[in-house]
Amino acid sequence: MSDWTGRDGVIYRWLPDGPYHIDRLESWFTDLAAEGLYPVGLGIARAALRRDAPRRVQYRCDVRTRLLTEDELALFAGCGWKMVLRTELSYGLFQSIYLYFFETEEGAPVPEVHTDPMEQAESLRCLSRAAAKDLGVLLAAIGLEVLLVLRTFADPLRRFQALVNGYVHFSVVPLVWLVLAAFALSRWRTAQRLRRRLAEGQPLDHHAPYRRRWRYGTMEVGWRAALIAVLAALSAANYLPVRGPVPLPPEETEPPLLRLEQLEGGPVEVRDETACDLRTATGMLVGRTYESAGTDRLIHLEIRWYEAPFRWEAPYVADGLLSKWNGGEELEVPVMDEAWLTEENGAQRLLVRTGRYVFQLSYTGAGELTNALEPLAAWAQAREASQ
Repeated sequence: MSDWTGRDGVIYRWLPDGPYHIDRLESWFTDLAAEGLYPVGLGIARAALRRDAPRRVQYRCDVRTRLLTEDELALFAGCGWKMVLRTELSYGLFQSIYLYFFETEEGAPVPEVHTDPMEQAESLRCLSRAAAKDLGVLLAAIGLEVLLVLRTFADPLRRFQALVNGYVHFSVVPLVWLVLAAFALSRWRTAQRLRRRLAEGQPLDHHAPYRRRWRYGTMEVGWRAALIAVLAALSAANYLPVRGPVPLPPEETEPPLLRLEQLEGGPVEVRDETACDLRTATGMLVGRTYESAGTDRLIHLEIRWYEAPFRWEAPYVADGLLSKWNGGEELEVPVMDEAWLTEENGAQRLLVRTGRYVFQLSYTGAGELTNALEPLAAWAQAREASQ
């Protein structure tokens, strides 16, 4: 595997497998010492190494749920085992787990660190317990997330906010829990593998093969990097402006949804006009156009439109918008999937759905807002055909 060197001269190398695979780490450290590389630090996915003269040494790992005292370390040293590395696993929500690595010259007449496989199997119980507790907590968190999602999608307005406003929470948090649960399950299976071998009376294989496992370690690192990239992208892309705010485009370059003069039945003196589009983290394209005109009496036409990535999302968007209305009249319109009309505070409001598109219009002029149905259907059909 490729190495890279830090500013302090420490060499970093990817682990062949996770820190829970202590038998493979012992074997790997032994081979590294033959190359003149010695461990000085251990992380979740990489080891920090220092370069020195090659030696033939062997390593043993001792798993503890507490820090060893100076007297205990002196006892190991008196038996010929020098402590070279101590690391605290970043896993375990309820307790700290420490890995102590000891080394001695290969072939030296020293007693084994663990002489009783059954006793060592009991010492490794903390690994499986910590992983099982983490897995239980994460599965409970996933269950809670499922309940929150069901609660959200049972309410039209919350469902609308989740689909349209691009709540990153529903995209990111379940993904985080699932990935962490997969890692916890992998750690639990590893601990069970080691304990099962020891329970059968066989000591750990201190020269366990590890090279073919490197690809799995690389995949784990890749998953973590991809997860970080996805989380960063979703967080940054909650709203991605596509256009605007800009003046309404001229009809000869880009057909607008609807102009105020079409409802008023003739030219009007426009006082203000804007258009803007944005893409949310859920992939929903949300647009808004606004026109106002008049001197003695100000009239306006505001159109909000939603382009759903999938056709099945459009009815939920329409239901969410309707939940904000205080009643309305459903219209029978052949060119639309559904249409609703209401009047509030002197303004006509129209909600229509066709295909992947939902339109919500507000109009304070004297014309009939239902005259907008056919132009909106034509606009949606033209846009659908151009994509």
